[in-house]
Amino acid sequence: MRTTIIITLILITITWGQVKCQDKDDSLKHAIQDFYFDLPTDVSLDSLKTLLTINKSFKLGKSKSYDSKKTIDGQILQDKNLNANADYNQLLVSVWGNKNLTRDTLRFGWYISYGLDELDLAIKNRDDLKARFRPLFSEMSENNKIGYHGEINEHVFLRTGRKELEIRLTKNERPGNHRVSITYTEIRD
Repeated sequence: MRTTIIITLILITITWGQVKCQDKDDSLKHAIQDFYFDLPTDVSLDSLKTLLTINKSFKLGKSKSYDSKKTIDGQILQDKNLNANADYNQLLVSVWGNKNLTRDTLRFGWYISYGLDELDLAIKNRDDLKARFRPLFSEMSENNKIGYHGEINEHVFLRTGRKELEIRLTKNERPGNHRVSITYTEIRD
């Protein structure tokens, strides 16, 4: 009798843990979709391109720096997550496979530039993003590095399973812009 009760409690604990993990995964998926313009994370690059091009707030880029078979390049013209004081922004969406073709990798990258006199806005943007996404990930690490041109790069890495969100603030002391970049990467089966 006692063994049956213990086994039942263990099974309930395991089941509850699985339900909580699924809820956290669903919350993360919803938060990523909400932040990245309602783009689903489980469709092909062609589907993502179609969804973006019918979005009137998205302007497709014409950069030859990116392979159009692997990357969508563009700019967000207006969005609830875009600070009106931002000087410029760029959205990059990539999907690529590995050699054995059993998995592919999805990456959403949004890069938002602020003028030199708007460092406070860039810092606030980074802090708001960190507060918004931190509860949805199981691991977090931070580091700071000095770049080649003397810029300061402050990184926040959030991870859970095969999903990662990097929030980076680049502070420039010389002419140029401060930049906040938000890059979500997911390895998909």
